[in-house]
Amino acid sequence: MSVSSQVIRSVGTVLLCSALVAGNSFAGGHAKVKAMIKGSDGQNHGVVEFYSVPGGVLMDAQLQGLPPGEHAFHIHAKGSCTPDFKAAGGHFNPAGVEHGLGVGRHAGTNPNIHVPDNGSLRIEILNTKVSLGGGDNDILNKSIILHAKGDDYKSQPSGAAGPRIACGVIEG
Repeated sequence: MSVSSQVIRSVGTVLLCSALVAGNSFAGGHAKVKAMIKGSDGQNHGVVEFYSVPGGVLMDAQLQGLPPGEHAFHIHAKGSCTPDFKAAGGHFNPAGVEHGLGVGRHAGTNPNIHVPDNGSLRIEILNTKVSLGGGDNDILNKSIILHAKGDDYKSQPSGAAGPRIACGVIEG
């Protein structure tokens, strides 16, 4: 690794750590919010904590009791979870772009998660298309949804990820 790459990596790590330590100094006072993830049967599947960091939102998902395999992990437009989770609406997409990966992706599209055979997973994902504490890309009072299958990152409008199996409202 070149010296300049090491410096950039170190600066990025310092910024991320500083952001996490700074507590409630972020925009709108929403340094940390969370979503309690529940299945359609009401079973607790864990929590996703959201941290406002420079350049986006860091999601720390601590999940359990999920079926093993690949699952889509999306932020949806409405902060409502019902037994079938349809009240959460479609993907959070304030820019009105087509579904997929890359620069023009929906703000609510995250990489798929891969749950091991024991059904538990902890993963951190940085979403650079969303924010906390105001503006068009604010995810406060939206939902986070886990789907039965992985997102194919191309099918419109939502990646052919199958039924919604768990949901949580992102609350401050």
